[in-house]
Amino acid sequence: MSENQKVWLPPGVYSHWCHLFPNISSPPSEFYGLLEKALDERKIPKTAISRVYHNEGSLLSAKREYLRMNFDRLVFDVCGAPFGTGFFVSSWFTELPLINPLAILLSLIGFAALFVAFIYIFGLWLGTSLLLLGLIFLCIHQRVAIGIFLADLDSSLLKLPFIGSIYRTFFRRITYYRIDTTLMYQDAVHAAVMQAVDDFTRAQGIAPLSDSERKPILKYLKRN
Repeated sequence: MSENQKVWLPPGVYSHWCHLFPNISSPPSEFYGLLEKALDERKIPKTAISRVYHNEGSLLSAKREYLRMNFDRLVFDVCGAPFGTGFFVSSWFTELPLINPLAILLSLIGFAALFVAFIYIFGLWLGTSLLLLGLIFLCIHQRVAIGIFLADLDSSLLKLPFIGSIYRTFFRRITYYRIDTTLMYQDAVHAAVMQAVDDFTRAQGIAPLSDSERKPILKYLKRN
């Protein structure tokens, strides 16, 4: 990525890094293995590693596999995949938004109303089955949309008079420790990604990245 390149970062995203390595043919699993090894060496506490899939575009578009690192609500999603005749690596650092208790209550009420409607229209067993299948489908295919909705809800609640103050005090309280932890986690995982990139390019006989090519695009860590 060019040092002067500017990229819009979606709500809730703190940093982004990506790079295209030309003339490389490699399965994503090879890079993910190197990254998991680099993460294991650093012994980052309370970090869960999993594989997640994000749509490339619309609901019915193809999916990309990402390696996800969870630390509390802090999340790194890293993708390594072929692109034309090359191979690219992309890293997204974000924080999962808090879900307000009021939103949970409204969701339960909405689910109850939907459940009654399905039973009234289709009967008990068929209505229950159709509703469950619909929820599973939405959970699988709308994770990104749900995340954006929750981020918008989180931002909107902070702007409300009186309610915003209560929400910020009890659910979004900022401490020195939380800020330090966010920054340290960001540095540790990005360093692991760079180590995996170095091991990957070395095995392919490619020159290592320059210092400017290693720098992620950062968003100022400021809360509303």
